Amino acid sequence: MRKLIIVSFLILLFCDSYSQSNVRKKIFDAQKDAAYNYLTNANRPSPDFTSDMFLKDKGAIDLNFSSDGNYPDFDVTGTYGLSNSVNLIGTFTVYTTNYNLNGTKFNGVGDVLLSSRFLLDEGKYFSHYAQVSVKIPIAKSSDQLGTGKLDYHFGMIENFSDEKFSCDAAASFDMLGRPDFPTTKSKILILQQEI
Repeated sequence: MRKLIIVSFLILLFCDSYSQSNVRKKIFDAQKDAAYNYLTNANRPSPDFTSDMFLKDKGAIDLNFSSDGNYPDFDVTGTYGLSNSVNLIGTFTVYTTNYNLNGTKFNGVGDVLLSSRFLLDEGKYFSHYAQVSVKIPIAKSSDQLGTGKLDYHFGMIENFSDEKFSCDAAASFDMLGRPDFPTTKSKILILQQEI
């Protein structure tokens, strides 16, 4: 009898004809979207793998603002030529926006990305570079402005240049720190908000 009750309950739970306004579908869709966004689309800076190099004791500061209307982002990047073949690069996300699993919008400071780019060999037409980067998690992970985990990136860059044309090709290997999924308590809050 107990097995019959459990089977009947499961059939009713997953039957659209017994759900009110497709509440079950809304709950599962909300959980699926939230989990996907939280685990795979975490708010994190990513390195720029290019062949741009500064000479020794030269550098630049770049300001970057981007937005799609809902997610404004402001970064400051500094590049310094430690030597003619080694550059240090630091990117600080001054302002970032994200929505947490409850749908609340948060704004604040993002993470820091530190990189070193190395000129390995320079020829008449082709040059070879390597880059290593690490993301330092300083963003508030409880608001999902960052993952709260270290990320590591290693890239190889090939550059072709002549007098009129230059082109980069890059490949990278990324070891991304997986954010912790929220506790059961926060999952219940999501379900209550969706219903």
